[in-house]
Amino acid sequence: MAVVWRRVFTVLGLIGLFFFVIPIKVDRTNVVEQEDELFSDFVRKFNKTYEINSEEYAKRFHNFKESLRRIEELNEGRSSNLSAVYGITEYSDLSPDEFLQERKESNNRCKKNQKSCGACWAFSTVETVEAMYAIRKGILHKLSVQELIDCAENGNLGCEGGDACSLLKWLVAKKVNIELENEYPLVWKTQHCKLKGTEKGIQIAANYSCEYLVGFEDEILQLLAYHGPVAVSVNAINWQNYLGGIIQFHCDGGFHNINHAVQIVGYDRSPPVPHYIVRNSWGTEFGDKGYLYIAIGSNLCGLATEVSSLDVL
Repeated sequence: MAVVWRRVFTVLGLIGLFFFVIPIKVDRTNVVEQEDELFSDFVRKFNKTYEINSEEYAKRFHNFKESLRRIEELNEGRSSNLSAVYGITEYSDLSPDEFLQERKESNNRCKKNQKSCGACWAFSTVETVEAMYAIRKGILHKLSVQELIDCAENGNLGCEGGDACSLLKWLVAKKVNIELENEYPLVWKTQHCKLKGTEKGIQIAANYSCEYLVGFEDEILQLLAYHGPVAVSVNAINWQNYLGGIIQFHCDGGFHNINHAVQIVGYDRSPPVPHYIVRNSWGTEFGDKGYLYIAIGSNLCGLATEVSSLDVL
């Protein structure tokens, strides 16, 4: 198992497991003054453009103070230095509802830089195809997410949303070749499908799976160890202020809260907290250089609700 797993890590180029940042702690003896100072620092650091004394400024300051409250609550449950740590991020001036909408509208500003297109379903799938091709063939290609945004049917809606399972079903049914990114470049919006129907690109094998594995996370571990990375649907609401460490609490796994898709690229079963290694798509400034860690075994964040694995031809 270890040999297989090291190979996956080599293919994906992962470096380092943890990157801890000291969370913000507000001293309640002088809370108003500290909140003002923290917000001023936040505005400067993240180049926020709302004007002082404007309605927008007041709204953002209110949201920021609510974020500080949530950050403090989330950090109260930390049991060790391995536990997830929360603090101020570029999203701390958003309400939770705004954060979800922001993620839908400007998702995946990361390795592929999705900017203003909410297609995490396409990004997580393409990244999994790339990884599986690299494992099978020894070559890491950059594939076209834009092709799937523009062309995927079966209920997928381009930048307005979609589902990895529906996407895999369509790819196999239509025998679609996912083209290289330089052949069908990313434009960050839904456009007319330019699918050429050529034999170039990479095709998904018919033996893909899309499963509900709540209560059976050992099967996820088996897939990761002996097959490769998987794409999963998750609840990312409390990732708004995530900085690093292992998420063990405060991440509801209910199906009705699913709102995002990511890629699980591996795991670490070392005590005291065995955990998944998750590749997110919000940029390298998120979490630990674009990655986060979630404890194994409790369907945290709903990651076992919809697990997609695939192979390539």
